[in-house]
Amino acid sequence: EEEIVFLLVLAQSPQLHLTDRRRHYRVHANAPVTGRNKSYSATSGWRMTKQDLRMVLSDLSVSGCALYSNRELVSRSRIVLYLPPREEPLRIQAEVVECEQSKDGPERWHARVRFLDPDESDTRRITEQIMRFQQIESEAPELD
Repeated sequence: EEEIVFLLVLAQSPQLHLTDRRRHYRVHANAPVTGRNKSYSATSGWRMTKQDLRMVLSDLSVSGCALYSNRELVSRSRIVLYLPPREEPLRIQAEVVECEQSKDGPERWHARVRFLDPDESDTRRITEQIMRFQQIESEAPELD
């Protein structure tokens, strides 16, 4: 009697909207990012500060990213990020989830942020960038 076995492979699409953002597909990323802190005042709301942030992406998903920063980012504070590609960076609002000192990163602090209300166009561009990082990673030579 012949036995037939089926193998079913499920791959999460980066465009899949899950309720738990921590379950979104994340890709390793190593790219410079710029940004600015935002400050809040009861009279004028959230405003961009003049303080530039120098950052390096650590990973990226459609709902947020992890990054190394030259400055400590306060939890629940807001920042504006300019994500790759450099030719046409994506400007996106984000909230800092947590930030801790980095033990071995390229900058002094390591933070995780969630994107605030990305629209369809933002999500599409983030997904395209995730695919670029996947391609870069798959083309990188393996080290023995």
